[in-house]
Amino acid sequence: MPEIIADFSKSFFNYAWQPLTGWTAGFLILIYYAPQIIIADYVWALNCMETRNIVPFPIKAADILNLVWILFGFGTYSLAKGKFTNGNNQ
Repeated sequence: MPEIIADFSKSFFNYAWQPLTGWTAGFLILIYYAPQIIIADYVWALNCMETRNIVPFPIKAADILNLVWILFGFGTYSLAKGKFTNGNNQ
């Protein structure tokens, strides 16, 4: 019985670490960028309506580009993994 548990734990680690890492990174990106963008949009729109003038957007273009590059990285990794492993999770 202990051999089965040891084999299962080795097997579980081998196939579960990549999805776990991806889901964790995706969740952290979501909780970092989503509130930041929602709050910045709200404050920016409120400020524009109060001053009746369009003010610069509070989030820098570099921050948005960082998000785009992160998403491209996830997509490229998934594409490469599917290309080189022929869709098999090994």
